[in-house]
Amino acid sequence: MRKAVSEVKATRGAANPYQITLSMSNGNLVVADSRTVAKKIKYYPQLLADVKTKGTVDLEVGAFFTPYAK
Repeated sequence: MRKAVSEVKATRGAANPYQITLSMSNGNLVVADSRTVAKKIKYYPQLLADVKTKGTVDLEVGAFFTPYAK
């Protein structure tokens, strides 16, 4: 997984001061909570296996995928 991450940004907001965004080398984004990302990142490969498009994987609360707008 470490090789798949190209950049990590702290994207803290009012709703979640622990929010981070990982830019992946395959063009996807992962939005997660810095306190739980290590436990939840294991769901990332399976989510990508289920979809054929690029988008954002949200691991903050649960795990879901939102495709980029065309």
